[in-house]
Amino acid sequence: MLRNQRQVAIGVLLASLLVSAVLILYWGRGQTFALDEWGIFTGLEPPNALRPHGGHLLAVPYLIQRALLDIFGATSQTPFVFFAEMVRLAIGALIFILARRRVGDLAALIPT
Repeated sequence: MLRNQRQVAIGVLLASLLVSAVLILYWGRGQTFALDEWGIFTGLEPPNALRPHGGHLLAVPYLIQRALLDIFGATSQTPFVFFAEMVRLAIGALIFILARRRVGDLAALIPT
């Protein structure tokens, strides 16, 4: 019974992650960069990565944005949205793993 619950929970998790990723990528098509993102693009010099932005250290996001900008350019937001969605899916899976240890397989779907 426990193994069956785990399989059901993982199946529901994978299906929900897939559906949410497809919907977010579909709904986000054709969008352009927001004001904060343009500010990051124009200040992507190494010294600026260590300056607080809105009171937060953004060194890692700066490096990721710089790499994506160098690889794909700024003509489309799709690679940036795709990368952000992959991060969201990984976080969702990690939340499920963390919650599963504490509340069980099926109940872990709720916070995930």
